[in-house]
Amino acid sequence: MSYLCFMKKILFITIITLSAIFHLSAQNVAGGVVKNAQYENLKSHLYYLASDSLQGRATSTDGNRAAAEYICERFAEIGLKPFKENGFISEHKYSGDRIARNVIALLEGSDPHLKSQYIVVGAHYDHLPVKYGVSNEDNIYNGADDNASGVSSLIEIARNIQSMSPPKRSILFVAFDAEEIGLVGSSLMVRDSLPPHSQINSMLSIDMVGWYSTSEYLQLTGLATISNYEELLIMANEEYAYGGIRKPLNIKEKMFETSIMGATDTQPYAEVGIPTLYVTTGLESPYHKVGDHADLIDYEGLNNITDYLAFLIYEMADNEQFTSSGKISEIHKPKFSKLSFGFTFAAGHSKFNYPEGAFNGKPAFDLNLGLSLNYRVGSWNFNPELLFDMPNVKYAEHLESKDNLNLSLYSLLIPLNIKYDFPSVMDSPFGVSFFISPYYRHIFGARNSNEEFSFHNNFKNYDYGIGFGIGFRFGNLLIESRHLNGFNSISRGQNPIKIVTNTLSFSYFL
Repeated sequence: MSYLCFMKKILFITIITLSAIFHLSAQNVAGGVVKNAQYENLKSHLYYLASDSLQGRATSTDGNRAAAEYICERFAEIGLKPFKENGFISEHKYSGDRIARNVIALLEGSDPHLKSQYIVVGAHYDHLPVKYGVSNEDNIYNGADDNASGVSSLIEIARNIQSMSPPKRSILFVAFDAEEIGLVGSSLMVRDSLPPHSQINSMLSIDMVGWYSTSEYLQLTGLATISNYEELLIMANEEYAYGGIRKPLNIKEKMFETSIMGATDTQPYAEVGIPTLYVTTGLESPYHKVGDHADLIDYEGLNNITDYLAFLIYEMADNEQFTSSGKISEIHKPKFSKLSFGFTFAAGHSKFNYPEGAFNGKPAFDLNLGLSLNYRVGSWNFNPELLFDMPNVKYAEHLESKDNLNLSLYSLLIPLNIKYDFPSVMDSPFGVSFFISPYYRHIFGARNSNEEFSFHNNFKNYDYGIGFGIGFRFGNLLIESRHLNGFNSISRGQNPIKIVTNTLSFSYFL
C-alpha cells in the first residue's frame, strides 16, 4: 500500500472515530454502537416492506410493484443515479412475456481508470404470494427477514457510502426481483450483461440478515473467490470498531458456497466466473412461513451489520489490489453449454404386464446406471442415454410357472429423452422439465432360481416402447420421475407379456 493511500486510510478512520464519539450513542447488549437515525430508517423500511398492505411482494403483484417504487424513491432521496437512462427500474423479459423488474442505482467511482469497474451489491425484494384458501388466520408471507431485512440494509449501506468520499470503483446497488421463483432477476441481469461481466469485480448478496441476536453470527460465504480477502476483512473490522469503542461482530468465514438448496443471487454471477460473497445471519427466522414479521427483527444487530457491510463494501470498491482469486465453488463450476456429458443413476420397480390377461405381475426392484449425453437448443433438450439396466420381474402368482416366479434381467437400455425446460436453463439454474422417451432395451442375460429354466427358450432378447416423465433441475443436477411402457411382447408363447418400469433417476452433467 502506498504512503498516500495509507494516510488516506488513517484519515478516514480518524474522521469516522470522531464522528462516532459525537454522533453515536445507545450502546447495545452486544457492545455495539447504535446509529440512531440509521436505526430508525432501517425500522421504517422494514415495517413498510413487510407490511400486510404489500401482500408478500410476490413477483408481478401490486405489492411487488409498490415495493419497487419505494426502493426507487429511497435511492433518489439518497442521491444515487439511475444506472439506465430511463430510470432506476430495469425490466427484463423471461419465459415469453413475463417480466422481472430489478431496481438498479449507481454510485459512480472517482478514479478515472477504475470507475468503469463495478462492485454489484444486491438484495432481492420479492417474496411469496398470499396463501389462499385460509380463513380466520394469517395468510400473508410478509418476508420480514426474507428479505426485507436485506433490502433495508442495502438502502442504508448506499446512504452510508454516498456520504463518504467516493471510492475508486463504481458500485451498483441492485434490488433483485423474482429471486423466490428461481434467481430470475439476477440471472437476467447476468444474461443481459448489465454491466458487462468483464467490468464486474465482485458481487455481494445480502439475504436474510435480521436475526443476528439469535444466530450470533454474520456469515460471509465465498471469501476464497477473492484474492486479498484477509486484508479487506482486517480493514473493515478496524473501521467498524471505531477505534475500539465497539465490540466486533462475530464473523463466520466460509470459503465457498456448498449447498445447491441454499442458493442466493450470487449463483448466476459465480457461474460466469465473477467473485461472490453471500451475506446472511442464517435460517433462524420463520423461513418461508407466515410468521416472518417485522416485530421479530433484531434491529440493533441489523444496524451493526449495515455499518459493517458499508465499510467492507467501501474497501472492496476502493482497494486497488482487489482482484479475483480465480477460484470458484464446485457447485458453481458447471457452465450450461449446448453439448454436455453426464452420469445417470436410477432406482425403482419394474413388473410384467399381461395385456390380454386379467392379472398383472407383482412389482420388483429395478436399478440402472450409465452415461448421458445432452444437446440443448433453447428450452429443448435431446438427451440420449446408455444405461446398464437390471430389472427384476415376477410372474403373476396364479400362473402355472410358479418355479419361475422371480426373474432378474440384465440389459442395455437406450432411451432418447426429448425434454422441454421451464424456465430455460439460460434464464435460471432451477426449473422443471417435461419429457417423452422412446427407448430400446437389449436383454443379454437373465437369472432365475430354477436351474432348468432357460430365458432364451421362453423370451425374446429385446424390448422397445415409450416413456414419459417430469424432472426438477438444480443447476447441473437433474432429479426425474420416469415411466417406461413396453410396446412389444417379450414372450415367445401365445400370451403377450410386456415390461413396465417406474424409476426415480439422478443425473449429473459435467
